[in-house]
This record gives sequence, C-alpha cells and structure tokens, in this order.
Amino acid sequence: MSKGWVHGGTDALGVPAHDFSTNRNACGPCPQAVAALQAAHCAQYPDPSYTELRQQLARFHGVDMQRIVVAGSASEFIHRITMHAVRQGAQYVSLPPHHYGDYPQASQVWGLPVVDRASHAAGPGLHWACAPSSPLGLNENLDMHWTDTAPAAAWRVLDCAYAPLRLVAGPRLPFLDSVWQMWTPNKALGMTGVRAAYAIAPVHADAHELAALQQLAASWVVGAHGVAMLQAWITPAVQQWLQASLEQLRHWKAQQLQLCADLDWAVLPGHQANYFVARWPARLHARMPEHLAALRGQGIKLRDATSFGLSGCVHHSRPWHWHGRNFKRGKWHEPTDASRREFAAAASRAGHRFVCDGAGYQQQRRKKLGHDRAVRLVPGTGLQGSAVQSAEHE
Repeated sequence: MSKGWVHGGTDALGVPAHDFSTNRNACGPCPQAVAALQAAHCAQYPDPSYTELRQQLARFHGVDMQRIVVAGSASEFIHRITMHAVRQGAQYVSLPPHHYGDYPQASQVWGLPVVDRASHAAGPGLHWACAPSSPLGLNENLDMHWTDTAPAAAWRVLDCAYAPLRLVAGPRLPFLDSVWQMWTPNKALGMTGVRAAYAIAPVHADAHELAALQQLAASWVVGAHGVAMLQAWITPAVQQWLQASLEQLRHWKAQQLQLCADLDWAVLPGHQANYFVARWPARLHARMPEHLAALRGQGIKLRDATSFGLSGCVHHSRPWHWHGRNFKRGKWHEPTDASRREFAAAASRAGHRFVCDGAGYQQQRRKKLGHDRAVRLVPGTGLQGSAVQSAEHE
C-alpha cells in the first residue's frame, strides 16, 4: 500500500481502544456471521469459480448469476476494474468531490488522469460514485450524470459499501441495472478484518468482458472465511440483526451529534448514515495533528478529514470498544466499570475530564436499559475543548 494514503482503524500503534475513525457498524461483529466463520471449512480451497456463492448472491439481489463477480475486497476490485478499464481503452477517471483514497490511487498506478465529473460523465473513462457518500454520508446527485446507459467505452461504478448502513431512507436509483455495483458487507456486519466483496455487473456487460475481468483476479481471490461471511450476509437472521442494529446506531448518532453541538463542533449537514464529519473550532485547526496524536497515544482515534479535502474536520463514527460492546438477543449491554476506568485514565492523560451526568438526551436510553448513569467525555484544559464522546457512552 502506498505510504501516502490514509486509513482509519488499526495503525502502527495497534488496535485503538476507542476507535471513532472508521465507518464500520459499531454493533458488530454480527454474532451470526461470527458463528458462520467459526464453522467455515478452512482445510480445503473454496470452489475457484464460487458457483454456489454466486448463485446465492444472485438470488438475494434478484439478478442473473453471471452478473456476480466475487472480489477479495472493495480495494481489490477497485484496482482490478481500473486495470480492466485501462486495457479496454479508458482515458481518464472521474470521482466524487470527496472520496475513498483507493479510487485515485488505482488511477494513478495505471496513469489515468482525474477529470471533472460533470463535463466527462458520458465520456470514455472510469466513473466512480458512492451512495451514501464517504465521508460525508450524503446522497449523491447522480441523476444529472448517470441517467442514460453508459457508452461502450465508459465504466460507471457505484460503491454500495454504506447503503446497508443508511439511517434514513435514500432516493430510488433507477439506473442500477446499467452500472457496476460494488458491495462490501463486512462494514455493515462490523467485521472489517474479514476481507471479501462482490460486484454486480450491468446488464449490458457481455460474457467476454466478464471473462476478461475474471482473468485479472488471482486464484481463490476470496478464502473460506470470506466465503462464509458473504453467505451469512444474505441469510434472514443476519439481515434481521442488521435492521435491529440500525435503531441502536440512530440512538448513538443522536448522542454524538448533541455532544458535538455542546463542544461547538460544526457538523457538516446532509449525513444519512452512521457516520458524519465535524469541523473543529478555528482556534484548534493549527494544532489539530498534535491534538489527534495526543488522543491516539491514549487509545482514542479520530480520523483527520484533511485527506478527503476537508481541512479542519474530523470523521466521526460510533466507536467500537472491547468492553460492553456485546450485542446478543437484540440488546446492547451496559459498559463495565473496568472499561469506564480504562477510558477515564486515557482521557485524563489526554487532558480531558470524565464525568457522569444526567443530560436530557440520555433519558430515553436510561429508561430503555434500566440504569441512571450517562458517561461522557467533556472538555478539559489540555486540548482546549477538542474532546470526543466516550466510547463507553451508554
């Protein structure tokens, strides 16, 4: 991986104890999917053609099996379809205004210049979109660009990574059959450490193109555990778990938004999923890297959104944490005293105070879980108000 590209999650310091930096479902990992991984037959290679898996995914989406392309991950497919588009004559790439770093990285590797989307949407290139977008969680206005079938020398790819994590209903996308759809269920399942994905080809993609794309993949591009995750993803039990998790994510997000308002962090509008971007007060911008490094040193990770072209902003998602994160039989359990002490110590070392309060926006959650305390991280003296919500917030 190029050293210039920034990612959230685990880094050289290890797994963050309190990670706000990725878009994964914080209610995960999905227990039914974990059980499927534990039962995976890892002594043998998977079917190199993934016949049964592709049939199952095709039934789930209501498409022909020949349209299903199994991928090692979203990043693997991004690089593979970029390579394919270049071989077939693509001359450039167009991107959303703010986007995942692997889109331009792959285009840079293959020498595709980045062009303005509005004026080149129907031209001979590779065109990316993400709905809802990352990191802002917006509905992309694709109707003005993708209303017609893509011409022969154009490849339109819709990244659907966060579609399952929508917290409000999105617009109907009538053009889905005419674009490539890229699906990465590990985010929705809260298990991004398992790498597997798939794409749905547009109806106009012929057997020759699908074969050419397949030939660019390594043998057994997805291992037994990735197959198990994708098969679990489409089961009714896992889909029911996902729907239940969305309600909890809505609640957690409302808490975070309230805390951002209390801290004078300006949340960028339009967010539709479990994540959003907040702009820190101007007085903190000059020292943002220092503040973020101090928090990271204490196990609290926020994502600097500068790499997305959003200077002075941080990416926010509900964090996962080691204690009190269990989702079982439809209930998320209260964090343990040990986890509170762990987070309080880290927060104190980073210059924050850790308090219990009875804030009004906690009343509904207290009633639901049957306890009275609400834990949150509030501004201290060390970082002049650059606080983050506790990962152990109920």
